[in-house]
Amino acid sequence: MSAEYIALSYGQLALAASLVVVCGAVSLALRLRLEGRLALGVLRTIVQLLLLGLVLRWVFAAGQWHHAVALMIVMTIVAGVAAVRRVERRYAGLLLDSILAIWVSTWCVAAVGIFGVVQVPVDRLAQYGIPLLGMVLHNTLTGMMTGQLLAGFDPLQAAMYQMVIMFLIATGASLGAMAVGLMGYRRLFTADHQFLPARLTQRNRSM
Repeated sequence: MSAEYIALSYGQLALAASLVVVCGAVSLALRLRLEGRLALGVLRTIVQLLLLGLVLRWVFAAGQWHHAVALMIVMTIVAGVAAVRRVERRYAGLLLDSILAIWVSTWCVAAVGIFGVVQVPVDRLAQYGIPLLGMVLHNTLTGMMTGQLLAGFDPLQAAMYQMVIMFLIATGASLGAMAVGLMGYRRLFTADHQFLPARLTQRNRSM
């Protein structure tokens, strides 16, 4: 089976990002005030995933197990911090407890998968260990990036593919939401912009 894939250029990435720009233009024209959030989302996606792709490319190229372990430690700390952020009621020492608990549980499970099930050699820990741990941690790496990294993709290319997919999803979801909002407006308001509450019905919860 061929391991070749279609490499993306920065121009193709820009083309995918321009689809979100179209959504922003529609939002601006309709005064929906979503263009700021869309712009921020695109910027964060590009910065985060490009940085991740470049770091992974360097770690993969180095081929040193301790570089891979260092990145896996960072991933674990990020997961611990993210878990605490979702908690509203906290206690002193929660962050440390969260990091330690996630560290022990996920690394034990990941170790079984990496060295016991897949039997990854130490010199390939970066290619296999990082994406597998990322999935166990349920952060940092998406399922698509994980599959591509395991298949031998260039990490930067995997990040670019992930950006393209995220831009397509964002564009489809945004345009769909705008369309249903406009169609709903036509059904619930008169030509004089008067609301027609009688057209609203209560959903049957038993259905």
